[in-house]
Amino acid sequence: MKAFNEKVIVEIGEPYEEQISYGSLDLHIDPQFNPTKYSKTIGKVVSAGHKTTGLAPGDIIAFHFGAIDINPDDKKVAKGQYIIEYRDVFCEITQDGGVMAVGRWCVCEPVPTEIPEGYHLEEIQGSQYLISPAGLVADTNFKVEYDDRVKVVSHPRGLYHGDIMFVPENCNWDNYGRTILGKRYFYVEEDLLLAKWDQ
Repeated sequence: MKAFNEKVIVEIGEPYEEQISYGSLDLHIDPQFNPTKYSKTIGKVVSAGHKTTGLAPGDIIAFHFGAIDINPDDKKVAKGQYIIEYRDVFCEITQDGGVMAVGRWCVCEPVPTEIPEGYHLEEIQGSQYLISPAGLVADTNFKVEYDDRVKVVSHPRGLYHGDIMFVPENCNWDNYGRTILGKRYFYVEEDLLLAKWDQ
């Protein structure tokens, strides 16, 4: 089967993760309890339509969690293969474990907040707290990352790895907590990049 226009056929096996690891335990879950959280977001390109750029059969790609999660049977074209929109593809995962942005997306990393001298961050019951030199909690609302800026990892046009970009608050999102090879990325639409920070 061949994809047409701005469609991409990806091979992912089952549409949902049905097993998660918690420490040394492997737990079987019912993904229908929260299909958005457990829908698969990485797959291998089987076919890319003629209006897609930068994708070829065999490429491993990361895509939006909503590309398949609602009514996956409507998007199934063969066993383990689903059709998605090109606009939902964030990046290609390269053989060395890197990422290359695709289409309208900019792949970014969070920019850590500057921590005052002598202070440090400590995780307490799953939350990050700023701890003073005396060992006291100095700020219970300390933001570990800036909301209004990101560091570019990959962009298809004009920006370079390491560029710091200003973005509207809360526009940089991490695809419902998914990681690529254990690394967390933000995906920002190109039109939402406001300005480059000259360091």
